[in-house]
Amino acid sequence: METGQMVVLLNLQNLYESLYDALNQYYVYLAGQKYVDLGLGTHRVKCRVHPKFRLIVIEEKEVVYKHFPIPLINRLEKHYLDINTVLDKRQRDIVGELKKWVNDFIAFDTEKHLMGRQEYSPSEVFIGYHSDTCASVILQVTEKLKQRYQPDELMANVQQEAQLVLLNCATPDSVVRLGSSRLSSCVADHLANKYFKEQQHTSLADFLQAHIHAESRHCTVFTEITTFSRLLTATDSECLKAEVQGKVQSLSIRSWSLQQFDTEHSFLKEIRNFLDSTSGNKILIIQTDFDDGSQSAQLIASAKYSAVNEINKVELGKVSVFVYFITKLSRIEGGTSYVGFHGGLWQSVHIDDLRRSKDMVSDVTALRNLTISQLFCEDVDRPELNGEEQEEEMEVETAASEAEECDVCFPSVPGKSQVLDTTTLLRSCVQSAVGMLRDQNEVSCRSTKRIEILLGLLSKEDVSAHASFLKIVKNRLFSLLKKQEENSFNLKDWVLREASNLNALQEAGTFRHTLWKRIQNVVTPFLAHMVSLTDRDCNLELLVRPNTEGCVKNLWMFIFSDLNLLSIPYNTILVQNDMKVFAYAGNEMPFSGRIKDYLEELWLQAQYIPGTEGHTEKFVGIFQKTPLGEFISSLAEEERSMLFHCYVRDFILLTIGMSSPEELQFLQLALLSCIEELKAASIGGEEKMVSLPWVHLGYHQFRSRLQNFSRILAVNPSVLNSLLYQAEKGITVKLSWEEDVLDVFAAMACAEMLEDQVLKSRPQIWLQQVKNLHMPIELVCMESGSKDSGSQCHQLLQEVKLRWNQVFSMSLFVEHMLLGTESLLPELQDLVKRHILLLGNCLQWDSDIKTHKTFNAVMKVLCRCKEEANATICKYGLKPCPICLEDPKDPVNLPCDHVFCQSCIKQWLTPGQIFCPYCKVNLPDDYSVTISQELSVAIKRNAQFRQMCNSFFIDLVSTMCFKDNEPPEKAVIWELLKLLFVHRESRQLVNHRTVYTKLLSPFDDVVDKTPIIRSVVLKLLLKYSLPSIHTVCGWVICSLLLQSDQPSQIDRYLVCGENYRVLRDAVGKAMIECKTKVSLVFQACNSSESAQAVHLLLAIFRELTALYGCRNTSLHPKKEQCDAMNKFIQSSKALNSPALKQFAASLVTNSLPSLAVSPQHFSPSGALIEIIVHTAALLLCGQNRVLKPLRNLAFSPATMQNSFLPTMPEDMMIQAMLLLCLSLGFVNLCHFSLCQCGRPMEQSRCVDCNAPIGGLQHIPVHGFQGVQHFTDRTQTGHVLGDPRNREAMVASEREMSLVVFIVIRLLTHLAMLLGATKDAQVLETIILKPPVQDPVGFLQQHIEKDLEQLTKTLGKSADETINVVHLILCSLLKEPHQHPNQWPVRFDDALSTKEHRNEWERIVANTVIIPELKELDKILTKLNKQISDDERICSNPVAKIVYGDPVTFLSQLPKDSTMHCSRMWSCRKRISVEYLGHVVQQKDGKDIVPILWKFLQKEAELRLVKFLPDILALQRDLVKRFQNITDVEHRTIRDFVSKFHSDEMRNLWQIRVNTFLSVWNKLRRSLDTNGEIKLPSGYCDADLTLDSEFENLLPRRQGVGLCSTALVSYLISLHNDFIYTVEKHTAEANSYSISPSEVADLHVISYEVERDLIPLILSNCQYSVEKGGETLQEFNLEKIQQQVTSRFLQGKPLITLVGIPTLVYRHDRNYEHLFNDVKSKLSQSSLPNSMINMISGELQSYNDICEALSVAEITLGFLAMAGEDPDMLLTHYVEVILQMGNQTSPHVLKVSRALSRCRLKHIIALWQLLSTHKSEQLLRLKRDPFVDVDTAYKAELSSENTKLLNTFLIQAGLETFLQELHEMIILKLKHTKVGDELNPLWSLKDTLLSYIERKGSSVLPELEDMFPEEILRGSCKHCFLHEVTGGAALGLCKPCSLH
Repeated sequence: METGQMVVLLNLQNLYESLYDALNQYYVYLAGQKYVDLGLGTHRVKCRVHPKFRLIVIEEKEVVYKHFPIPLINRLEKHYLDINTVLDKRQRDIVGELKKWVNDFIAFDTEKHLMGRQEYSPSEVFIGYHSDTCASVILQVTEKLKQRYQPDELMANVQQEAQLVLLNCATPDSVVRLGSSRLSSCVADHLANKYFKEQQHTSLADFLQAHIHAESRHCTVFTEITTFSRLLTATDSECLKAEVQGKVQSLSIRSWSLQQFDTEHSFLKEIRNFLDSTSGNKILIIQTDFDDGSQSAQLIASAKYSAVNEINKVELGKVSVFVYFITKLSRIEGGTSYVGFHGGLWQSVHIDDLRRSKDMVSDVTALRNLTISQLFCEDVDRPELNGEEQEEEMEVETAASEAEECDVCFPSVPGKSQVLDTTTLLRSCVQSAVGMLRDQNEVSCRSTKRIEILLGLLSKEDVSAHASFLKIVKNRLFSLLKKQEENSFNLKDWVLREASNLNALQEAGTFRHTLWKRIQNVVTPFLAHMVSLTDRDCNLELLVRPNTEGCVKNLWMFIFSDLNLLSIPYNTILVQNDMKVFAYAGNEMPFSGRIKDYLEELWLQAQYIPGTEGHTEKFVGIFQKTPLGEFISSLAEEERSMLFHCYVRDFILLTIGMSSPEELQFLQLALLSCIEELKAASIGGEEKMVSLPWVHLGYHQFRSRLQNFSRILAVNPSVLNSLLYQAEKGITVKLSWEEDVLDVFAAMACAEMLEDQVLKSRPQIWLQQVKNLHMPIELVCMESGSKDSGSQCHQLLQEVKLRWNQVFSMSLFVEHMLLGTESLLPELQDLVKRHILLLGNCLQWDSDIKTHKTFNAVMKVLCRCKEEANATICKYGLKPCPICLEDPKDPVNLPCDHVFCQSCIKQWLTPGQIFCPYCKVNLPDDYSVTISQELSVAIKRNAQFRQMCNSFFIDLVSTMCFKDNEPPEKAVIWELLKLLFVHRESRQLVNHRTVYTKLLSPFDDVVDKTPIIRSVVLKLLLKYSLPSIHTVCGWVICSLLLQSDQPSQIDRYLVCGENYRVLRDAVGKAMIECKTKVSLVFQACNSSESAQAVHLLLAIFRELTALYGCRNTSLHPKKEQCDAMNKFIQSSKALNSPALKQFAASLVTNSLPSLAVSPQHFSPSGALIEIIVHTAALLLCGQNRVLKPLRNLAFSPATMQNSFLPTMPEDMMIQAMLLLCLSLGFVNLCHFSLCQCGRPMEQSRCVDCNAPIGGLQHIPVHGFQGVQHFTDRTQTGHVLGDPRNREAMVASEREMSLVVFIVIRLLTHLAMLLGATKDAQVLETIILKPPVQDPVGFLQQHIEKDLEQLTKTLGKSADETINVVHLILCSLLKEPHQHPNQWPVRFDDALSTKEHRNEWERIVANTVIIPELKELDKILTKLNKQISDDERICSNPVAKIVYGDPVTFLSQLPKDSTMHCSRMWSCRKRISVEYLGHVVQQKDGKDIVPILWKFLQKEAELRLVKFLPDILALQRDLVKRFQNITDVEHRTIRDFVSKFHSDEMRNLWQIRVNTFLSVWNKLRRSLDTNGEIKLPSGYCDADLTLDSEFENLLPRRQGVGLCSTALVSYLISLHNDFIYTVEKHTAEANSYSISPSEVADLHVISYEVERDLIPLILSNCQYSVEKGGETLQEFNLEKIQQQVTSRFLQGKPLITLVGIPTLVYRHDRNYEHLFNDVKSKLSQSSLPNSMINMISGELQSYNDICEALSVAEITLGFLAMAGEDPDMLLTHYVEVILQMGNQTSPHVLKVSRALSRCRLKHIIALWQLLSTHKSEQLLRLKRDPFVDVDTAYKAELSSENTKLLNTFLIQAGLETFLQELHEMIILKLKHTKVGDELNPLWSLKDTLLSYIERKGSSVLPELEDMFPEEILRGSCKHCFLHEVTGGAALGLCKPCSLH
């Protein structure tokens, strides 16, 4: 400045502040001299300025205008320098042409390739391109070529050379896109050839070698290289040095990173040292990263300038120096700000990937003409042909033949046989493929084991098995990929598509790596599909197991190579593990699961193939002709036998569950013996070669026996010891090999064990064992009838039957007598035990109670036991009172030791009669009657013991005498009939024996005072169809067929009472006389006005309107009669309103809308019209408040459009969940157990997302969330749907009894029907489902269904049921004060809420209906008498039969026969399941017989559980067929069924589908309201038919497929609920459980109502007719409960909910669940700050972060499945456990080493860091990291909220908050629809706090205390953006990252 020299400032922005005054020319003049202030730190000094001093600042235009202060810009003299200004005209013309060439080069025709519109800028294609690039290149090339060419040739060559200079900086992807640019194809091919073949862009090493040889000697060459790959590491530099020095002698190479120098001085010093200390030619490589900002550009420019100056200072002599300045760039849409093409000394080149690839050809154009499938075709010996056309004509048989058909040969590549190392590629895909798999039974260590096996099998070692496996895998991949490509367009455009995929290019970095990842992404899912199938049931173990036989491996490879046998679907990610076993390492037969399915298909087809051969021969013959059958047949006999036994073992494991190896051993032996027995039974079976189909034939033939055998072993595992003992002795093996007797041996062992333990173990435990074994042993005994009487098995079965009958009879004795004596009569225990042994002894040789001899023997033992007990209780013995013949009450012991009742003896002892009534011994004169307390106790105890004996006897008779649906011997029947009577000496008549009746009992000590006829024995005989009983029944049937020709009408309105009858008769008389004298009758009536009005209306209907129903029109009302009645109506005071008068007038004229009486319809529907008229009259006249809702429905339906109608279904799940869970809030959408407190007690996993759910010991697993809210889906209006689909039995709701529930529903329908006649259009809006065209007919059908259900439930006749309805209507007419407890009412008239509706139902039920039902039988009896006595019907004999004494029509019966008493055969109540339920309700059975009560409540649904095995089989087959296939081609169920070509398959599927549809239609209402799985609204509204959507059948966890899953879940829960109930009642724990895949018919609750249940009820329903009394009907409810429990419920297993067949999709990875899995396997902690800073510093580029994140995600997936030591180093786990060190890209290994300090306990924190870092980098690449987040969460921050956020960030810091915010956005808001759960208007602070708490992390104090409440969730994205961009400005983070 003082010397006057010119100063040029370039890239020295830091000096601008010091030179502030100088730049502003702010001078101070002193003594003629100019001075200016210079800033030196904090000081200012004045410096003299020479007049010639000039200061020039060189800066980019954008920097000047963006960063320079405005005053500074204004003060400076500005000159804009453009290179075009130094070019001449010719050069400028060439520049224009070059720019046009550039535009043609970058243009891309996207429409041609069906891609989205894409435009590229020159800077994206030519790295470093800027506005002066073309001019700079032209100037540089001109200078270079002007010495070489003449002026006239110069410009043409300049243009060509300039294009090559630009091409040298093009990206490889842009060169690939040239074929779709505006350049001609010829030019494009030429440029591609130049780029890849001549310019050496493949790697840095290739470029250096070519460059060094091409340059002249003794020169200094400066080259700037740009790259998208990682910079060279020290290892890379050493490899590069060795490679280049090997080709170029005397060469020194030095590589530095610009970031390693702190100052310019140190940088230049290092350069000087290198130049001075080395000899020969030198290569200097300087590397740096480029951030898209001015600082990086200035740093690079300064370094390049300094390096050039320093090198030029050195005298090099004859040494050449090559300087390569390598800049690592990031791909940014629109291009980076990097400026290249500086011209002058610097040459520019772009090398996309600095490293040479070992696995892929460097010239990627070699891939352009290949599809991905062709990369796996290894037929390299054939000439290159277009084989695609030939392939279409050939049929693919095996994977090998498929590969042989491929005639496509790879282009020759120097030094390589193929363009891609597919083996290395496959190995690199192994970890990702295995990570995609899910194991069905959660085998945690299986994933890492699979990696080990696959990497071993996919190795390049020359091992035959490995080579075969590798070849088949490649060929299968070729086949799968080729099949996928058949439906694709432009198959060979995949390289071009990747070249146009900016996202993929940015993530991978280099184009070569992008293509590699593309192939990986395509291959990985197919490899996963392949592994999921090949490792089913650990199938891969067979290839690596050391002891695997060669034939097994050969079969493995054969099946694997057969495309037809082992077809791999596209989407089978779930690895099926179907073997149900204790602890298991793998199968023994290769692909045994697939073979089993394959043979099942053949077996089904063989049933329908016509021919003379038997089914067995056809099945075996078909198999032998298959490739698999031929292969096995070609093996040696020893090998075939070994494979056969291996398959038997695997078949057992696949079919039947087991718990021990011994169990498996015996089941194998059992199946083998079944096969031998079947072979022996077939023609020539002994000579036949044993093949695999025999396994299926044997199993299907003996399936029930095998399953029953397995059940015995499961229920009683100790029987295995007995079988093992017999096996050691050779007995079992010898016999079982000849025929299947293992189940018989097991049953025998069980019976012997029970017999031996009868008195050794506790009675309760012993009894429970008997009950558990009852069903399976009974099934074994049932086989006795199917065996040849001479066979060994038959003899064993007879012995088992003998033993079991003995044990079961003893169990009844123990149950009824030993248990009773233990609690009530402990002193009799020894006596009872002794008689148990006596009973066992008398049954030892013949235990069939049906025989007379055995029956008498049991009777003797029982009587003997009773007598000895009697003597034990009282030494004198106890006898009945001789007077009353009953047990003495208040016993009095006379001196003669005869005992009498106190009351009896007092009546006997009268003056003159003081002697014993029995022995006539005189009593002392002073004798006084004294009650004996000792005798009272003894008599009571004796009665108790007698009751025990009687209970045992009744149970024995009903259970054993009538067992197997066969009656006992005739002698036994007569013995039973005799037991109902007893002959005794008469006290009055000497030598005269009187017949007394008594209970069915072997004891005669207690008889009836008066004769009572009991039907107990007759019922049992009727049940088993004895001819003699049918004769008696025939008399009744004949008598009931009486016909009458006399017409008569029964007046059901008589239920209204005497006032109605009088009024009716008056109306009738007035009708006859045509007079109106009815009003006189009203004066005599004492009923209310409303009752009078109702009675009058009913009388008008009965006496006048009903006449219109006569077929004889002469009987119809005359006009005079109608006129007289109308006149009376208009003048009547009883009809005091216009509505009543109008209704009465319409009755007279028969003009009720839609309810007119006609001869055609009155006969069948007359009773219904009578009820409707009665209802209308009631609602018009009734004053009770409870009638108001019904009145609104009838006469003002518009007011009820949004009402909750009575008895409509209610969402009960909400009630249950709230009661159980609301206080503590644990909810489950999958399946597990909740304690009654609502807290979880069982831990499980969601079958869809695999997330852990539930918990243990009331503690939920981590991440298991509390209840937020429930949605009540109870609907308004009428929602019952089509009445034709209503079940005959209805399930009661809301704690109402079934009768009450049906009555209220009937009243509702009656009112609605009246409303429909008034305003049908409004009713259509109330009747929601389905929409109806005829509301009146629709509601009439519902009313008929209600009456049908009520008839069944009441057990009455149809006439009696109608009378009950009229009774209820009459009760509703009563005044409110006549119904106590009816006030206050807490409902509105419109029933506007569910609570109001429920309250109305409660009031009507408790105050109206229930009181009427209490004395229903008496009321009906009285009513029947009134009807019988009514003069209007007295002439009707049918009515007399129905309502009178049967003696009037059974006169032909013998008069003196007790059995033929007329009362025994009178019309009885109808016995039905519904009626039994009504009886149980009336008797408070919920407390007395809880199991029976619950059974009857759910019986309508429980009867459907028997279809569960069929539905599960349907679902399993559907899952196999459609597992994860997203696009199902079938639209309807009918389409799916009809697609099967074979009749047998179509019939099988038709049966299964019909079963599913039937069960669904019957249960859909219950599923909608009570199902555990909540179905979306509308799913249960309509019935399913064959024309319904096919998706309804597919079991899924979402969509309509949820219906199928919900149905199975409901049936299983229903089954388990009853098993739990029985366990709770019996206080015995059940350890027997099975999975859904094991469910068979034997396992589920199964019965037929008419065949099993009704006879059971009838056998326990007795009538008794007492002399002079009514017929009494009694149900033995305890006995019914006991038999229902033992026959239908007990001994059944629990069915687990885990394993329900489900179609599972693999969605995007759910990290929330993944993190919970990882945390449950190993503890997690946060990353230390030092580690965060180190990782952030090393991972600067986007593709580095993506690689690191990929490693973290793969690691997370495996840790979630297998767990590991939390302190293990991440690199060790990745390289050693997952073996990713050598199998994946080298980049991954480098990244994992950068993470070398991380341990597995840091993996979640590492994922958080890397994912946040990735999003930051996406922002810097000008991309939206939250593109999948809804726009509702992308609201802008207001200026005020921005200030608040800045304040928070300054105070609280950024790092942790940013990661938590980012995680919440990614996990919660991605792919989420806006809704109430994620409302964008909620506070972001509350959302974050809730999210952090739910995932179990510690809440940030700063977030809780300081985060602004005003910021909403909708602004979360912009909060993140502001923190990333604004945080750096606030000084909270480094510019390069957030840390």
